[in-house]
Amino acid sequence: MKVLLLRPPLEFGLGWDVAAQAEIPLALMYLGAVLERAGHEVVLLDGNVQDQPSELVFNEDGILHVGLSWDDLKSAVREAAPDVVGINSAFYTQMPSALEAARRIRSALADVPILVGGPQVTVRPLDYLAEPAITVAVQGEGEGVLPRLIEALARREPLSGIPGIVYRADGQLRVNERAGYLEDLDALPDPAYHLIDLERYMRVATMDAAGRWRWKPRRVMTVLTSRGCPFRCTFCAAHLHMGRQYRMQSPERVLAHLRFIATRLGIRHIHFIDDNLGQNQKRFHAILDGLIQMKREGLGMTWETPIGMRTDRLTFDILAKAKEAGCRAIYLTIESGSQRVLDEVIDKHLRLDSVLRAAEACKRLGLKARGGFIMGLPGETPAEMQMSIDLARHLKRRYGIRGHLAIATPLYGTRLYEICREKGYLKQDLTPDHVARSFEEGGMIETEDWTIPQLLAMRDAFKRGQTAWFHRLVRGVRRALTGRHRKA
Repeated sequence: MKVLLLRPPLEFGLGWDVAAQAEIPLALMYLGAVLERAGHEVVLLDGNVQDQPSELVFNEDGILHVGLSWDDLKSAVREAAPDVVGINSAFYTQMPSALEAARRIRSALADVPILVGGPQVTVRPLDYLAEPAITVAVQGEGEGVLPRLIEALARREPLSGIPGIVYRADGQLRVNERAGYLEDLDALPDPAYHLIDLERYMRVATMDAAGRWRWKPRRVMTVLTSRGCPFRCTFCAAHLHMGRQYRMQSPERVLAHLRFIATRLGIRHIHFIDDNLGQNQKRFHAILDGLIQMKREGLGMTWETPIGMRTDRLTFDILAKAKEAGCRAIYLTIESGSQRVLDEVIDKHLRLDSVLRAAEACKRLGLKARGGFIMGLPGETPAEMQMSIDLARHLKRRYGIRGHLAIATPLYGTRLYEICREKGYLKQDLTPDHVARSFEEGGMIETEDWTIPQLLAMRDAFKRGQTAWFHRLVRGVRRALTGRHRKA
């Protein structure tokens, strides 16, 4: 069968954190690879890619549309004439775009099955099937489900025996048992790079001094080498899609893939987007050793961990080897400056002394680092929020590690959501707009310990602590210039 895999355009509201740079559609590239291996023809349509940065403007309704216009998407799908369409819906905030894409496709192709999958679909499949245009919702990892599903559709067989899907039959919604998680990630083919125009992703939209959007080269490749998270942070939803069992590619498979990226694709900077890149220390050491060997062969790569790493996995020796292996920046998942909050509220069980050791190591090695914090959790007190502010300031002042703060946001399926729902802490309905604003502005949660205005005051204090160095620099420059002017 001919299968069209679609990543829909993005739409952002005013006050949202806007992401105009499209990373490669890695999930769809893995799906495309397994479908091609199963004998199907695959077309990948990435509606997320913006061709003209000058078009990045909010319309009169306060919406910023990134990627293909809806009319162009409809035309492209009609021209491709697929037998099946699969839509990726990765984020709850972009669920409306996925549903709109389904409606546009249905208006172009009246009888073609439309499938939808992704992390949010796994958590809330019925929200998607409330849209009549959608035929089947796929839960969990699609690589194990989609080939069987498409084969059944091709043969017009009943879908009752296919695990991991939710669908309609005889006017009723049917929820099949969940499929198991993939155990051998080495058995997956490499992402189908040939399905995309790679150069369209090697740039980022930036604004020049005149306020005009322009393209800036940015040759970065995202790589995922492991899945699943064994930890139980209350705010995190990663395990809902990928499970709690840590599964990983072998070091040999990872390094073979990186060699391919360096030699065949000509890209030498990597973003590892694993949730737990260093979870298995033996594997991590082997990957680092392999990267060091590649450097000796003239195939050196630089890399970062933008998703983050636990500091209790980062000894001085590991960080030293990581730097030698090309690490240029590391994101430390700290979350809180209170040990009680880490242990009893977040359930992260991370010792704060490991944060300080990792920070000291990064400074000694000259390794750029940032620290991630979260604030506004049920059970957290204003005094403990202040402890996070104090720790972030200390890390910035002593180690040069800038902190990034996220406001606790109760995503569906998380323990944070269940706690807020049970105790009446939710002050807004969960909508894509409210969730998108909450990460930066808060407003969804309020407890007996603090009010929303108090939380926002804490957020502002956190941000001031991270920019104080800049204001001191400006004042120093002004004093220097004033002194020169007076001497003149």
